[in-house]
Amino acid sequence: MKNKTPWRSNKTLIFGGESGAHIYTTPNSGGNYYFSMRISQEKKYLRESLHTKDFESAISKAKDKFIEVRANLNEGKKIFGITLGELVTKYLEHRKGHIGPAGITLGRWRTIKTYLNSFLRYKNPTMKLSEFNENSAYEYLNFRNKEAPGISAVTVRNEQAAINSMMNFAFVKRHINFQKFRFKEIKIREDKDALRRGVFNPEEYRSMYSFMRSWVSESRKLDDEKTTLEKELVRDLILIGANTMLRIGELFNLKWGDIESLSKDTTDEGSKVTVVTIHVRREISKVRKSRTVISRGGEYFIRLKKRASFTNSSDYVFTQIHQPKKFRKESFYDYWHEIMKGSKIKNYKERKITPYSLRHFGITTRLAAEIDIATLADIAGTSISQIEKHYGHINVAMKRRAILKDPKYVPAGVEIFDL
Repeated sequence: MKNKTPWRSNKTLIFGGESGAHIYTTPNSGGNYYFSMRISQEKKYLRESLHTKDFESAISKAKDKFIEVRANLNEGKKIFGITLGELVTKYLEHRKGHIGPAGITLGRWRTIKTYLNSFLRYKNPTMKLSEFNENSAYEYLNFRNKEAPGISAVTVRNEQAAINSMMNFAFVKRHINFQKFRFKEIKIREDKDALRRGVFNPEEYRSMYSFMRSWVSESRKLDDEKTTLEKELVRDLILIGANTMLRIGELFNLKWGDIESLSKDTTDEGSKVTVVTIHVRREISKVRKSRTVISRGGEYFIRLKKRASFTNSSDYVFTQIHQPKKFRKESFYDYWHEIMKGSKIKNYKERKITPYSLRHFGITTRLAAEIDIATLADIAGTSISQIEKHYGHINVAMKRRAILKDPKYVPAGVEIFDL
């Protein structure tokens, strides 16, 4: 039996052989030296080429490498750390465990996932966490501006917050030795026009309302019951959204059991209205706080329920036509774009007119009707400061009207503005 060729040769210990650190060559290395040392904390051996055939140079490089590794270990860094891609997977799995009544919504989890996927386009998922330091993501803002021209500063800031939450998770798990990245400062300009973006004006809303009436009527003439029922559902969803000011996520998670009452009432002017009382569960609320919404527009729930096939208390209000599953958001957005074009809403994409604009419109019209801000904030599930910040231009107009009123004027009771 032939003797095996030694795998290593020219083995020389450095620094007295501490941690077994040494240099060596192999039969296939062509005379190039390698460095090796045991990382006892991770129970592995580190092996790297020194890219030199000169013994003295190899010794010098090996000592530098040994000092570098020991310094990193003393700082708590892992030499054989996980990759960025592995961290994202671990963190998302960790956050998924927070989905629930006392935690986050599934929609919020998906948003976090989207934010982190943007970061994976900025940094290679195969990068080891040991390659990062607190300045490694400083130019993230520039990257996102180049990748997505016109992206809002608020969006980038939200992405950076999600990224740093993940990095803090990595720090706690001892994958890295710093808590968060330092990002280039983002200056959020309080641009009045920017704050007003995404809001219908009354004429546009009336145009959309009129278009949807003919849109549904024309559909009924076609021999396509499913499409007609879907269009009727979408129309009611839009009208309910504008009246109740519910967020889109809240609307899609609304169940028939959340509708506490539907009743006829009379306004101060004597007109008849249908009032709906809705319990918004904390688990479907963006702010994780339950609230009661009292609004006009109850008639839309009534006609929707008459057409619906699934109306048990546990069934969603907006379901697919032939199965008790949530109505597909993809289908809803397809219809939304169809309605925007049919209503001739100009530049709706550039102005960021989205289904969320229904909530903005509802709040705007109620402020214009001089609804008490504290009451409005409670119904809308937001804070007074948020309303004042984003709808301040309307609030200023309200204050101006207030000081011009005759002191003898007695305001009518607070009521929901009829859309």
